[in-house]
Amino acid sequence: MAKYFLHVKVFSRGKGSRVTRAAAYRAGERIHDDRTSESYDYSDRQDIPHKEIVLPSQLAGQTDVNWARERSALWNAVEQAGQRRNARLAREVLVTLPPELAQAERTELARRCSRELADRYGSAVDLAVHEPRAGSDERHHHAHLLMTAGR
Repeated sequence: MAKYFLHVKVFSRGKGSRVTRAAAYRAGERIHDDRTSESYDYSDRQDIPHKEIVLPSQLAGQTDVNWARERSALWNAVEQAGQRRNARLAREVLVTLPPELAQAERTELARRCSRELADRYGSAVDLAVHEPRAGSDERHHHAHLLMTAGR
């Protein structure tokens, strides 16, 4: 029987959150935070079979938003835009993915969920699909959907 888990987290400046650090960790990349001059490097992670930026469908074909498809540029823009001390920078939706599905099916499921969130809230969604780490529960397939604050 498949298990279900969904958790929503808010990243806010008031709590000291760095959305650039969160994005780097979830995507397994190196991102330099232009606002704080800190760099976050998680490029050695091996448990991330898929990652992509999903933009709202109404932006399809618009070349002036191509910058938002680059993870570092997107999250640095979010950090710069959230100037208030208590600014909400992003939301994260963490969902488990059924281990009974093949990797491609899990990725497609997470992609469809990301597309729905992007379209509904007018947000960019940074999707990262994670596999179970060595020594953990082998059924712990999950996806991180890091969303810009949107409308």
